[in-house]
Amino acid sequence: MVNLHPVLDLLIANGLVLDGSGNDGFRATVGVEDNSIRLFRGDASALEAKRLIGATDRVVCPGFIDMHAHSGLVMLAEPEHEPKVRQGVTTEVIGVDGNSYAPFRSTQDLDAFIRLNSGLDGDPALDLSWSSVERYLLAFDRKAAVNVAYVIGNSPLRINAVGWDAQAAGAHQVEDMKAMLREGMEEGAFGISTGLDYPPGSYASTDELVELSKQAARLGGIYHTHVRYQLGDRFLDPFREAIEIGRRSGVAVHVTHFYQRVPVAGAAERMLRLLEDAREEGVDVTFDSYPYTLSSTGLLIVLPGWVQEGGPKRLLDALGEPDVRERLHHEVSPRGAVMAGDVAHKLPESGEPCLRRPQRRRGCGDAGQDRGRRDL
Repeated sequence: MVNLHPVLDLLIANGLVLDGSGNDGFRATVGVEDNSIRLFRGDASALEAKRLIGATDRVVCPGFIDMHAHSGLVMLAEPEHEPKVRQGVTTEVIGVDGNSYAPFRSTQDLDAFIRLNSGLDGDPALDLSWSSVERYLLAFDRKAAVNVAYVIGNSPLRINAVGWDAQAAGAHQVEDMKAMLREGMEEGAFGISTGLDYPPGSYASTDELVELSKQAARLGGIYHTHVRYQLGDRFLDPFREAIEIGRRSGVAVHVTHFYQRVPVAGAAERMLRLLEDAREEGVDVTFDSYPYTLSSTGLLIVLPGWVQEGGPKRLLDALGEPDVRERLHHEVSPRGAVMAGDVAHKLPESGEPCLRRPQRRRGCGDAGQDRGRRDL
């Protein structure tokens, strides 16, 4: 008998296929031919392929989308991107937390911003020959092992239009940022991101972010936000600001690393209810969350805004001044203590005490004491 089926490049046989549509899955064989994927239900024993993978008792699904990735530089240096590929990630959202690397009008500013965020995004040896979003994205094209969805951080927009200082953006500066955002989205960006704990993007007011988000919304983009965690009650108010930005601008809001920051029974339900109520109101708001209790960021996050104002060089100069270090010694406190349950804290509006954990944790102060030094 003549086999009417072509010889496929790859056959993944008899797996439970979850296609991303939300259904319960179905048994099928998946074939790959050139750049096309084909599904075969029923008996697929007559099919031939150059490579066969048996998937009985296995799930076959599309690649995962990582909605929060700090790979915008490292992937250019290591395009195989094996740490993510080996976990099944095939698309990453990069440029998150307001920390993206295009557009930049000044190579000096780009270099300084890379150094500032190297704890999160790395500082690989790269040819920083791009200035626009278009040229930056071309560096990934047909090189990176995964797809990228790029969002433009509000920090580079502010650095280009306002500078590194903690000052309000004037009307002309806002228009300048909107123009850069519009051009960047026309060149391939999916929207705007913020990291409202990280200067200089954290210096943006709610009104400023609403105006930028209106521009993103007009082009079908999203507002991807690390919220302003120090705002108001430091519990629900940070998320209320994000929802307000979506409500006033019409942009689709994505709250990234949405987690229970206040360790109190019932807090998670109240957080979820806040977003669900906003969705019922008509605000397009979604979130991603990681399924573990740890988190990570750079040590700069524990430093107050006044010492970071002016950019990385001014920060390093200030840290070398004895009077600045003395002031910081009295002002800086461990960021993770409340989230870890190591200090007393009460749930806003209810006064309920936090859950507490008895474990002993070591911080920068402990490391300083080990070396006979103060923490700052």
